[in-house]
Amino acid sequence: MHRTKIGGVQDIPTGGMVLLRAARVNLTRAGVRHPGVVLRKRVRPNGLVRYRACWFDPDVLNGDGMPKECTFTFPHTHGTSEARKAWAVAKSRELAHRKADRAAGIAAPSPGEPIGAAIDDFLRNAEGRLSKRTREVYASALGRLRDWAPGAQVARATDLTKARLAAFKDHLVNLPRNAKRGGPVTRRGAATRELRSPVSVNTEMRGIKTLLNE
Repeated sequence: MHRTKIGGVQDIPTGGMVLLRAARVNLTRAGVRHPGVVLRKRVRPNGLVRYRACWFDPDVLNGDGMPKECTFTFPHTHGTSEARKAWAVAKSRELAHRKADRAAGIAAPSPGEPIGAAIDDFLRNAEGRLSKRTREVYASALGRLRDWAPGAQVARATDLTKARLAAFKDHLVNLPRNAKRGGPVTRRGAATRELRSPVSVNTEMRGIKTLLNE
């Protein structure tokens, strides 16, 4: 397969025609590390730089019955190249698994309930099953998930794919220690430049996974 490079922009041809043009594409000698997912850099007229992922979803078809191109604009939590690549790798694996399921005749998963309703139901049902302290920790984690979800295009519980869970964990890792959710911080809980401990992050992620297993 022939590749051309013009002005630092890599063109990826498919079947003799350029499919996507990406300013930054993660390549190795063997090819793209996250096949099926292309990372694109956009510089707006005001100088703002945004990054976007593009892929063809096997479950979303256009008018011709072909997979439709889907995009995801990375939020500010994915400010590093490593974070964006990790997201793309997870998304690529997710697409590969879904293509295998389609080939085996497995239908797409149902849309699921809205993420806000799922969180409310989980916390309501947790009373009497979990200790007060555990409920408080999970409620804090799920509150952060509720705040983060709109910017990450997570509308339903089923939208929390492995790729988005990895993105949310990265968001938690980069929160300053003692960061308060939804509003200004108090003097007692003032945020610092020090990042939160892995134990705190893993504990909160456990609450998210418990929600998904309900």
